[in-house]
Amino acid sequence: MTLYRGDIIVKAVAPLALLAALFLMSSQRGVAASAGTMVTATVRDGHKDFNFLFGTWRTHYRILRHRLSNSHDWYDCEGTSVIVPFWGGSGNLEDGDLHCPDRYVGGMTLRLYNADSHQWSLYFGTRKLGLVMPAQIGHFDSNGIGEFFANDTWKGRPIIVRFRWMLRGDSPRFEQAFSPDNGKTWETNWTTDYKRVPATTKGVWSATPGFKPGIQSSSKISLNSATPLRLCLLPLDRARYPHRRQASKSPISPHRPESTSATGCG
Repeated sequence: MTLYRGDIIVKAVAPLALLAALFLMSSQRGVAASAGTMVTATVRDGHKDFNFLFGTWRTHYRILRHRLSNSHDWYDCEGTSVIVPFWGGSGNLEDGDLHCPDRYVGGMTLRLYNADSHQWSLYFGTRKLGLVMPAQIGHFDSNGIGEFFANDTWKGRPIIVRFRWMLRGDSPRFEQAFSPDNGKTWETNWTTDYKRVPATTKGVWSATPGFKPGIQSSSKISLNSATPLRLCLLPLDRARYPHRRQASKSPISPHRPESTSATGCG
């Protein structure tokens, strides 16, 4: 847990160099104590376990507005995602977006497979936050259920974050849950249902001529050729950046509960 300490702005980073660095981190670093107890050892070759996700999807999100407070107040978002593989399927990149009642979010997920441990590392990011550390670590079982764990905090409380993937033909499902008691109980606070569509489907932003992946045609977003391309690796230490907790009343990042949902990097 080193890269997320302090502000690191990387401009014009070679993508392969970045991927190599992340892969090295995932191969050398295990999961911290409490989340590590959730990750079971496996010898199963799972490097093709995310192949089901390659392609273009419509996405429907349900997000719990108030987490770990016995709330049942959910709201809905719609989006699209395009997932492409690299390294022969041992890595993949998801470029997606969310249209929510009061905001638009451009996000991504980077997934890397470690052939030595047979575990996947999942990294989430947004235009505002860049990649958020640490990664969720885990694997799929023989029944097609994938679980991935990481430690985090929620309003000062230590928690374990669990990602769960369920294979359901052309309609896979993702869920996120928090546990404040080392995995004894879990509260699901985020679900995503995927519906496969042809890459040429009208309205899919990443497949429509004249559009760029991850850039939505909306009056709320303005990007042009002068917009700098940069990657932000921001700290997980939320106490040092309280404005990131206060920027949004409804947390939008599934992977890191206290991150903001605004678009733009930095």
